[in-house]
Amino acid sequence: MNQLPDELRASPALSRRLFLEADEGAAWAMIELENGNLHVAHNREDGPGLFKESYAASLLPLLNRNCSYGGSWAVGWCGPDYGKLIMIWSDHDGDQQFTVEDDERIELILECDPLHFVGQCHEAYEMWKKNVQIIDPNPEQTYKRAQGERRPSER
Repeated sequence: MNQLPDELRASPALSRRLFLEADEGAAWAMIELENGNLHVAHNREDGPGLFKESYAASLLPLLNRNCSYGGSWAVGWCGPDYGKLIMIWSDHDGDQQFTVEDDERIELILECDPLHFVGQCHEAYEMWKKNVQIIDPNPEQTYKRAQGERRPSER
C-alpha cells in the first residue's frame, strides 16, 4: 500500500522529474494523495484530453495498491501531443528512482488493460532493486533529494 506522505508525493522534485521526462514538451501527471484524492501537475493549460486522463486515473490506483513497495507512483502523459505514457516511481523517501514509459501508437496504449502496465512496473521495480543490490551504495553515496538534502559532493 502507498505509505508516502503527501508532501513527498507532490514534491518539487517530482515536478522537475516530470518536466525532464517531457524533454521541454507538454507534461501532465497525476498522483494519488493520502486521502485518495487525485492531484494533477502540468506545465501547459491544455491537458492530454479526457480519454488519456481517465486512463491515467484508472491505472494510478492499481499501481499504488499492487506495487507501491513503500513508495508512490505518478502516472501521466508527456511529449508532443501528450503521446508518451509515463509512470514514475518514488521511493519511501520521496525520491524518484525510475520511470516506465511507453510511446507506442496511442491507440495501442489505450487498448491495453491497465493491468498490463502494472506488470511492467513490477518488472521495472525488480530490475531496479537488483541493480541497487549490485551497486551496493554506501550511505555517503546516497541522499534524500526530495527532502532537500544536498548531494554528498556539495556538502
